[in-house]
Amino acid sequence: MKTSLSKLDRLFQAARKAWRQDPAPALSPQLANRIVASWRHDSDSDSWAFLYLILRRALYGAALVMVICLVWSYSDMAVPDADVALANYEVQNEVQFDPLL
Repeated sequence: MKTSLSKLDRLFQAARKAWRQDPAPALSPQLANRIVASWRHDSDSDSWAFLYLILRRALYGAALVMVICLVWSYSDMAVPDADVALANYEVQNEVQFDPLL
């Protein structure tokens, strides 16, 4: 088994050899411009598309929760609550028959 120092030594040797080699020829300006333009186009469209997808799904989820809450609130109104009716009756009787008034 090789130790980490031997791996590091091999990495340093490869770096020394790469340093001595002749540099690669320069790219033509047209090719460099096309590469940079393609890179910018891909990075812009990917980041905004991902954000658009997340926001659209969040909007659909919020709309679904809102519809569920509305249906739930209207379903409670169909059945009269006995406690609320009794409380309303007692409040009305106190106001009408208050001896201090």
